[in-house]
Amino acid sequence: MKKIYLIGCSVALTASGATTQDISESGIKADNLYVCGNVEKDGEINNWLGPTVANETIYNEYFRLDKVEEGVFEGVYYILEKDNLDDNSTFPDALPQFRFFSKLEGWIRDYSLGSNTDDFYIEPVDLENGAVETPIIEKAFGNWGVCLGRTWTSSYVNMRVDLNNAVLRLQRVDSGVEEINTSNISLEKWFNLQGCPVEKPENGLFIHIVDGKSRVELVK
Repeated sequence: MKKIYLIGCSVALTASGATTQDISESGIKADNLYVCGNVEKDGEINNWLGPTVANETIYNEYFRLDKVEEGVFEGVYYILEKDNLDDNSTFPDALPQFRFFSKLEGWIRDYSLGSNTDDFYIEPVDLENGAVETPIIEKAFGNWGVCLGRTWTSSYVNMRVDLNNAVLRLQRVDSGVEEINTSNISLEKWFNLQGCPVEKPENGLFIHIVDGKSRVELVK
């Protein structure tokens, strides 16, 4: 039996202490946005796959965020648990991490959007209360490291990047207690995050089940 855990109804927003930057009225410019790091989509694991033209097909199919409006990108990704996370010596180094690239031109600072301008910097983002907003910085090599307190269990996370205001919003979408048993669903079905069937999903996050396999999808 496959299970999918739904989001709880309580969401708290907190601000990160990452280094900020001045943003002009026009904001950060990008035609596309790709996530790179310890993330998975539809069984494809990124694991810091080089953001290069050689990997363009994989990035476009799995790791390119949807452009929901000018300057705003969004996508749902499975952030993987890491085996070597230790409460003491390895925090936050062993947290699952990621950052974004606006172009697939390699590990170039000009196209990297992260948590801090310093290389190898890790900004812990605690999703224990559901959701967090944190600054996003242009030409930055710092990563975000997701956690629940000081640990992390593999979970779906909705990433919403607002380049107009230089803000990243992360929301864990499988932190509730309700379950959907997908083993008896042989055809295609849609559910909202409260577990109720939906005939025609529109504008939001939904659970999509096809042939007994489930995933969280963003529908525009």
